[in-house]
Amino acid sequence: MGRPSSFTQEIADEICERLAGGETLRKICEDSATVPDYSTIFRWLAANENFRDQYARAKEVQGERMADEILSIADSATSEDYNAARLQVDSRKWLLSKIIPKKYGDSTLLKHADPDGNKLEITVTRVNRKP
Repeated sequence: MGRPSSFTQEIADEICERLAGGETLRKICEDSATVPDYSTIFRWLAANENFRDQYARAKEVQGERMADEILSIADSATSEDYNAARLQVDSRKWLLSKIIPKKYGDSTLLKHADPDGNKLEITVTRVNRKP
């Protein structure tokens, strides 16, 4: 019997629990006979709003766990393994900025002002054109 292709809540729960526990989706798909391959999971995400919401929450928990790992890696790094630790931290920081961009991503503030720093006033006028 091949890997499952029909959605079940039990499989969805397993995927999301393992994601929240810090595993990657790639690893989950590779080492589990009960979890389908990537493409099937992404079809499920496209077709099932409840699974999509559950998956998004699991990815957010995974991100928070990753933030804790960053501190742990940085705190335990020694001068001998500094470059490896830096790579681990930088990789996690980048991924974290993509998983939870509102909290950990770079913020950009656009300020609309005139040269003196005053707020711009915008007036919109509708012009009716003759045919």
